[in-house]
Amino acid sequence: MRKDIKKEFRYPFPSYYSKGVGVPLKKWDIKKLESLKSCLTVGDALKKIKYDPKDIDNHPMNHNPKTIERFKYIPEGDSIANHIENLPTHLKISKFYSRGNTMRLDRKEPSPTLVPGHSNFPVHPTEHRSITVREAAMITGFPSKYKFLGNHTKRCEHVGNAVPPPLAFAIAKACLELLKGK
Repeated sequence: MRKDIKKEFRYPFPSYYSKGVGVPLKKWDIKKLESLKSCLTVGDALKKIKYDPKDIDNHPMNHNPKTIERFKYIPEGDSIANHIENLPTHLKISKFYSRGNTMRLDRKEPSPTLVPGHSNFPVHPTEHRSITVREAAMITGFPSKYKFLGNHTKRCEHVGNAVPPPLAFAIAKACLELLKGK
């Protein structure tokens, strides 16, 4: 290291926090935190959708007839893994099958995490099909006019890989408040 340069070298920054360095962090009083808002249920999210047939994201997948028949055995809010023994032999699958389209959403509950990929979206709560890209987007918190690009698989990946927009907003807002010292 050169000694003739009088500039203090400060990179890389330390990976720990010292009280004398950096942005002072605010201590939060847990008692003063806002109470949590109620969760958006699957049913509430689906009610917000304007089903425009021109919007490609409203188009359901073309399922194999055997898959549709299997969907009929999944009760709302349940998984086919709990009903394998009730399936006719020609519809049976492994209990360890991917949870995606073997799980039916419940209208009265918040959605579980949506996994990316066109065949991984869960089954619609009342219809015998996987949820559409638009339905997945509304459940995740995307604005209703948000446009997804690419083929069906890519649009499903976009929704499934995204940090839910309301969560991203809340994190950004909390970081901004923290940096401003509020």
